[in-house]
Amino acid sequence: MKASKLIAKANREIYKYDYSKIVMNGGFLSHWVYEKSHRDLERFALENSCQNISIIELGAQGNQHRRYVRKNYRIYVTSDINLRLLLTAVTDQKLQQPKPRISQFGFEPKVTFEKIDASEIPYGDSEFNRLIATCLIVHISNPVDALEEWRRVVSDGGEIDFFVPCEPGLILRLARNLTHKRRTSNWKLSYDLLHYSQHKNHFPAINEFVKYIFAEDEIKRRFFPFNFLPWEFNLWAIYNVKVSKKITP
Repeated sequence: MKASKLIAKANREIYKYDYSKIVMNGGFLSHWVYEKSHRDLERFALENSCQNISIIELGAQGNQHRRYVRKNYRIYVTSDINLRLLLTAVTDQKLQQPKPRISQFGFEPKVTFEKIDASEIPYGDSEFNRLIATCLIVHISNPVDALEEWRRVVSDGGEIDFFVPCEPGLILRLARNLTHKRRTSNWKLSYDLLHYSQHKNHFPAINEFVKYIFAEDEIKRRFFPFNFLPWEFNLWAIYNVKVSKKITP
């Protein structure tokens, strides 16, 4: 078997069996960082909670993020390229939390689960008011095309919120050495090999792609934990893009 196929197979096994143990429930510090990253992504969210907005989340993986999202939506498309993994997580969560999620408007929002490639979204132009992506853009083979596609499906005045790890920053590498990496001694292949085979795109490149694709839009960015320091000394950045599709004469 080719080396690339061996690496891909190992990564599939990790995401299926070890991700929740290592990242979501891997000790107090790992869990706190995991929770913080999801809450941080929502700090930029649409302020007008009176709207019955439509949301699409890409790369939802184990349906971890939706519980942090404000109850101001009528439609929420939860998607991942691995639909089986997503649906398995959803089934487990329903068994643990059988109560329906009721919005502030008194109705149960329509939530769907779909297999979607984040670079080829099967929806029309301006279909959604908001697009959410957690740790996704670093995984995509062609991030420029993906960002352009994200902008296409969001309406004028809508927002795109996404998480970008500060790869390969000093603080991020140190944090992983102290948390996730220590719990991977039983993996067949090294942590760094598998990690960087998945996180293909580094932060400076993504930042330039964002400025190029969203040149006509309003871009906000916030680093964590030190917003006043360069990316090398932070764990992640949250981008918020307010899309402007108005044609100027």
